[in-house]
Amino acid sequence: MAGRPTVWLLALLGFAVALRAAEPPPAARAQQQRTNLAVFDQVWRAIERHYYDRTFHGLDWAAVGGRHRAAAARAATTEALYAAINAMLDELGDEHTHALTPREARARKAREGVLLGLRLRRLDDGTGRSLVLDVMPGGSAAEQGVRPGWILVAANDRPPDEVLGFDRLSEGQAVHCLFLDEADRPLRLTLTARRLDMRPVREARRLRDGILYLRFDKFDTPSARWLRRQLKTHRDTPGVILDLRTNPGGDAAALGRCLGEFFDYRAAMGTFITRRGRGRELRAWRWPLSARCRAPLAVLISENSASSAEIFAAVIRHHQRGIILGERTAGAVLAARFKRLRDGGLLEYSVLDYFAPDGSRLEKRGVTPDIPIRTTLADLRAGRDPVLAAAVTALTGQHAETLAATPLANPSADISSARAAGGG
Repeated sequence: MAGRPTVWLLALLGFAVALRAAEPPPAARAQQQRTNLAVFDQVWRAIERHYYDRTFHGLDWAAVGGRHRAAAARAATTEALYAAINAMLDELGDEHTHALTPREARARKAREGVLLGLRLRRLDDGTGRSLVLDVMPGGSAAEQGVRPGWILVAANDRPPDEVLGFDRLSEGQAVHCLFLDEADRPLRLTLTARRLDMRPVREARRLRDGILYLRFDKFDTPSARWLRRQLKTHRDTPGVILDLRTNPGGDAAALGRCLGEFFDYRAAMGTFITRRGRGRELRAWRWPLSARCRAPLAVLISENSASSAEIFAAVIRHHQRGIILGERTAGAVLAARFKRLRDGGLLEYSVLDYFAPDGSRLEKRGVTPDIPIRTTLADLRAGRDPVLAAAVTALTGQHAETLAATPLANPSADISSARAAGGG
């Protein structure tokens, strides 16, 4: 028994020696700190020099950096370093500004376009369940027979929005889903994530009374050309319904071209503001090849309408060119930039703010429709589209006379501004 304390003492000494041996030598720790701070300072400087709000929303940016720099310096892992970086960025309160670790950046690139093939909307009932709005062709969901109007209760026994989403799935990953079908019967299906060929969605068809229905899912040059062709082909239409409910936006040049199809003048599109407070005023395109559509216009929006889709709706409303129906838009219009960090990480940060032609700010507010209509679960299960039906009524019924009188020709203020800008 007398030898037992000696044994314990030797064991403790051995543990202490092993622990000390596991620690990096001082030179390695110093190098780690220098590397950490180089990445941290690169992020801090990018925000300090280029962030769209030069007041940093009222923050003392130097003080913010000072609060988190020590945690970044002593971080023993990449994850701990980026936790300190994102703690600093979170103080801006800007959901568009965030940093990804090198591993997350690589995973994001590898996961681009990897989906189950579902378009979902979270239900407002506090359950965390999601409604299936659409099923994409070629996806696992379509192969398994999933239909719009079903409810996704859980994915891998967790709320769906904790598992699914942009860049969250790996190719070949199995996701165990619990659905409720249109009769509220539970169905358990295993869906496999795969890289889908995200072909552009462009749809044109005639509705009753000859109304032209148009839908596209991205503001880009091909979509702008497609829109012009459709409007020229169907010049005889008594009204146009432009469905932007699943359009997440796109580039400003294409937005200007699309808006230019509905005006006879270079309509004001609002202003992008840089961090120096300089406004870059935007105007719709005006050129000889445009359709110059004169038909009454209805624009459909939803919470999935973002960026350029929101701006389109705001401009149409400001100029009284059409009527807006559906749900409030996403309120996500800040222009962002991506910056590769020296360790392979990725920084996304906002560089331009946007103000609508009436001076209002859309970020985190969105566009409120003139006629608010929400598509319910019962509507989807019955195959009804109340927003589209209301748009048809607006173009053919009580709003038709008002819409037919909306201004297409040049208000004097816009004529003079267009000439000053070189429009012709």
